[in-house]
Amino acid sequence: MNSEIKNILVPTDFSVCAQQAATVAIELAAKMDATIHFLHLLAEPDDELHVPGNVLTKNKVNKEVAEARTKLNELVIQAERQGVEGKQVLVFDKGNDQIEDYIKPYKIQFIVMGSHGKTGIRELVIGSNTQSIIKHTTVPVLVLKKPVGKFKFQNIVFASTFVEDPSTALGILLKLSKSWSAKVHILFVNLESQSVTTEQAYTLLNKLKAKYPDKPFTINLVENTDEEWAINQFADKIQADLIAITRHDRVGYIFSHCVAEDLIKHFDTPVLVLS
Repeated sequence: MNSEIKNILVPTDFSVCAQQAATVAIELAAKMDATIHFLHLLAEPDDELHVPGNVLTKNKVNKEVAEARTKLNELVIQAERQGVEGKQVLVFDKGNDQIEDYIKPYKIQFIVMGSHGKTGIRELVIGSNTQSIIKHTTVPVLVLKKPVGKFKFQNIVFASTFVEDPSTALGILLKLSKSWSAKVHILFVNLESQSVTTEQAYTLLNKLKAKYPDKPFTINLVENTDEEWAINQFADKIQADLIAITRHDRVGYIFSHCVAEDLIKHFDTPVLVLS
C-alpha cells in the first residue's frame, strides 16, 4: 500500500449503516486529504425492458436511476461541505459485479463500508458484499456496524497469532494510526496449539518492536484457546476504538478470514481488515 491514501471507496446501498460508513469515511478523507468515491450498484433491468410497449418497467428503472443519482449527489455535497472531494459512481450490476472490481480502475487504496445486522439479535449477520471484500480485496477495509459518533480512533488493537510475520500489516497500520493520531497496542494471541512459550512470545514481540524504533506502541500477550474471545476481552480492557486484523489467503496469513468475519458478526467495535 502507498504511504499516502488518496482514494477511498465507499460502497453504499443508502441504508443507515451505509450512511454511517460514509460519514466516517468523509472525516477520514478530511484528515488524509483524500478523494472519496461513492459507489452504488443498481440491479440491471430485465430483458423485458426492451420489449416494445413495456413503458411501466422503463419508467420504474428511470425513477430508480434518478433516485440513486440524487442520493449519491447528496453524499458528494456532504463531503464537499467538509472540504473533501467526492465523486459518484453509479453502475448497473449484471449479477456478477463485485465491489472489489472497482479498486484498480479508481486507484482505490482504502475501503470504508457498513455491515448489516438483524435488529435486536446479538448474533449479527455480515453482509455478502462485506464478506466478499474481506476475502478478496488487496487494500485495507474498515467495517462499521453501528454509529460511532464523531470519528475518533484513539486506541487500536492489532491482533496476531504470529504464525506469519505481521510486520508488513503492522507497517500499514502504523502509517494509518499516525494520520489518525491513534495509539497502537500489539496483541500476541498465543494459542495453546502453537506450543510457543511465554519467553518465546515476548522475544517475537520485542523483535517486532525493534523494527519500528521510532513508532510508539505497546506490546501485550494473552494465552488462550479462542482468539476471537481473547481479542474482544483485550479490546474491552483498554477501551479500544478499533480492532485491526489481517485476512486469510492461500499463502497463509495470520488469522483465517472467519476470525475477522466473526469479530464483525459478534461485536460492535469497528474492525479494520488488512491484506
